[in-house]
Amino acid sequence: MKKITLSQIKELATNYGIPLAHIRASIEVEASGSGFLPDGRPKILFERHKFYKYAQGKFAATHPEICNKTMGGYATGATSLERMQKEWERLALAMELNREAAILSASWGMGQVMGFHWQSLGYPTPQMFVNAMFHSEYQQLIAMFNFIKQTPALLKAIQAGNWPTVAFLYNGKSYAKNQYDKKLAAAAEKFKKEIA
Repeated sequence: MKKITLSQIKELATNYGIPLAHIRASIEVEASGSGFLPDGRPKILFERHKFYKYAQGKFAATHPEICNKTMGGYATGATSLERMQKEWERLALAMELNREAAILSASWGMGQVMGFHWQSLGYPTPQMFVNAMFHSEYQQLIAMFNFIKQTPALLKAIQAGNWPTVAFLYNGKSYAKNQYDKKLAAAAEKFKKEIA
């Protein structure tokens, strides 16, 4: 079963020492609902500047749309589903050129964890990381929270509900533009009321 269950979310909350309402808020806001496309592939975002780095610029002349020093060039489309499907087309092309570099150059699943973190997150190979991303939302969230755990200040901020710090450390200094901190705070309050 690919969809995460409430009992699995409770298990994550216990394992990472995060209040249930806080972990559910993090999942809702940062993981944006679902980790999969309708066809069962995990959600991804392909980063062409990372592919340039990990493929050592080898394909920049022939494929600048997916191998470029400059970040951007993301897929366009009328809906997020259409954009995500096109991101998979970009990733598939990169995989034909250099499979491992392509895996490292995409963010994966509910937490949008970059593939280049595979080793620090404890996966034996990049492909094993990808296999986990295909397996289930639960496995995707294990990767997300293991990534969070690597930054103690971020884990402490989620545990305490310090949402501006969470948003800054997870989303970067421009977090306020998308009101990540306010969205996290509102979601946490909603889930606290559900639990009460």
